[in-house]
Amino acid sequence: ASSTAAGSRAGAGGPSRGGRGATAGYAGSRSPTRQRGARADDDSASQTQEGGDDASLHTEVVEDGMLFEHKRVWRMIPKPNDTRADWRVQYDSCLVPYSFDYEKSKRKEKKFHTHVYYSELEKLCVDDWKVYTYDGNWYTGPEHCQRVDHFLNVSVNAILKYAFQLCINWYPQTEGVDSTKWFKFAKDIKLFPDIHKPRRQAQVDLAFKRQLAAQNERREEKLRERKVQRDDGQPDRRLNAEAFRGGIQELVMIRYPQMADQPEEAMRVMAMDYLVMIPEVNGKTWTEAKRVAMVAEGLRQCAAIRIQCWTRTIQAVDAYRIALRAAILIQAEIRRARCSMRYTRRREYLVGDLVYRIRWGSAIICQMCFRKYLAIKAYKAKVKAEHDEYMARVRARRAKQAERRTRRELSRVFRRVRHVNGTNCYQEMFRKNPSRSSVNNDFAMLIRVYVPITQRTFKFELDDDQVKSYLTLATGIEGMSNNELVAKEHLAHLCDRLMCRHINKQPIIYFSRRTMGERGTQVARRGVNISGRRFVATIYWANDEIVFHAYDTANSQALRTSVTMVTLRAWLFKEEKATRKAEAAKLKADRAQARKTLRLKEMGVMVEDEKVEW
Repeated sequence: ASSTAAGSRAGAGGPSRGGRGATAGYAGSRSPTRQRGARADDDSASQTQEGGDDASLHTEVVEDGMLFEHKRVWRMIPKPNDTRADWRVQYDSCLVPYSFDYEKSKRKEKKFHTHVYYSELEKLCVDDWKVYTYDGNWYTGPEHCQRVDHFLNVSVNAILKYAFQLCINWYPQTEGVDSTKWFKFAKDIKLFPDIHKPRRQAQVDLAFKRQLAAQNERREEKLRERKVQRDDGQPDRRLNAEAFRGGIQELVMIRYPQMADQPEEAMRVMAMDYLVMIPEVNGKTWTEAKRVAMVAEGLRQCAAIRIQCWTRTIQAVDAYRIALRAAILIQAEIRRARCSMRYTRRREYLVGDLVYRIRWGSAIICQMCFRKYLAIKAYKAKVKAEHDEYMARVRARRAKQAERRTRRELSRVFRRVRHVNGTNCYQEMFRKNPSRSSVNNDFAMLIRVYVPITQRTFKFELDDDQVKSYLTLATGIEGMSNNELVAKEHLAHLCDRLMCRHINKQPIIYFSRRTMGERGTQVARRGVNISGRRFVATIYWANDEIVFHAYDTANSQALRTSVTMVTLRAWLFKEEKATRKAEAAKLKADRAQARKTLRLKEMGVMVEDEKVEW
């Protein structure tokens, strides 16, 4: 809707409800001076009419089509006429937060024999509100480069790289994209609205098969050129990055047949309309757009710095030349005056030499002593003030530290050091509500796990119901009292749910919300008789222990015990070590008997053959 029409609707019946607001501002000029002038006109008009026109204001008839000037309205665009891309709508709706990723980075942009660090460029290129009111005028636009202006400059290959990494990181992680991940990706990007139809699904599968066949042909051709025979002899079943890009391009040609002569433009349209709206790809694309904007801003900043250097150099040289010339003239004038006054001073010098020396020396001594006293006094006052300020800061800091330590100690109910799947961890448990009052029945817990090898801390929050349900499953006791809920032997069951996985060679701690019986892998399950009673025994294997669950069929009671891998390994290899030790002792005795027999033969003593065993 135009600004005039929006103004008439706002004056006649209130703000327009047409659709999403693309730009917010004034219907008239965007100049701040004109805006203040418009407000002053409104105030003066309102003050003029306060005297006796109040009744006329209420009875004034507003006709349709009247034009109101200097009125604040929202510029709105009807939803059918909104041609912005989805990523632009997301940005205008403030759904793309600006993150500082280069605060500790040492990277820098170097141009014109100078450089600017990425940490400074990132602060300059922060989102500016002037982007929403920018109308092409350089004076009213943002002062620095914006990531939204460089979003379209992100290369398609970078976006496809992010999409390929997303696919291969889906569970299970693979080195390529198989058919299942390919179809899931084609469905998630919503490139085809009718993807549920068999005909469209067949096109997606055929694109995957054609690119897979082309990939295998290229690989075989390279092997023939190198004269190397494949070891496995099996074709690839996953698409690499090159084949993944070819498959997407083939789908784009199916989606946009009218752009068959412009494949790269079609790929860009698809990437900006569909790929960038995937949350994982969207965040990385905005980060790349911010980096491109930082590179452009770095060029401008380096150029400005170099121009400033040249200007300051010229100004400094001119000032030096002027000062040098002035110094030379002053020196010449002083030398002339000194020569003219030398005769007069020498004639008066002999008469007043003694008095002059005494007065001069006395004045210097008095001034020196007084200035020394003032300097020492000021120095001591400054040192004392700085020391007092420092001690006040130290006391305040120590008081805050003591308060935080006391509050932390009061809220902590459990701590221990334990290996989780082979990774040493420091585990702490705090109550969210640290109040010790008897009416405090909120036992929501915060579990904090510190991994010393990576110096990372993981936090897990459990509400009151989860804590009680997990403890009931672990102990089999229902309706625990408050003291039983905070008992250390019971809280240890919550920390036993912590598990560790190594992702990219980094230990990641997570909290298992499954039952303790399901922790690890089930390796055995059978019915056994224990002390004349029938039990269903289940064995679960984990990385650090083996858990035995026994279910009593008579009273439905669940029993649990565990043995660590270290204890189990020592127990299993105990008999084997004893057997090996006995065999070694027997071998040693046989060798000693053989040596004894050889010595007897050397001495001429006859030995029976049945006693000699080799």
